[in-house]
Amino acid sequence: MLKVVAPIAPMYPGCPEECDLKLIEAKRAVELAEQEAEERMRAKAHKIIKEMMEGVFQGNMPQNIADEFSQKLNEE
Repeated sequence: MLKVVAPIAPMYPGCPEECDLKLIEAKRAVELAEQEAEERMRAKAHKIIKEMMEGVFQGNMPQNIADEFSQKLNEE
């Protein structure tokens, strides 16, 4: 955290709490971006598994396999 605070602190010399707020906002933005990227990857994996299984199985089976795959991913 000190490595991040050092370059930002001089930008707000009279208001160190402003620096803390900026760091909190940046951390939250990174967390949200990571979460969104993970959600996109899970959706993409589901789609790929379903498409692959459609070449092998018929009916609901490709969807069921893709859903089960997604469930297993979420169990982490």
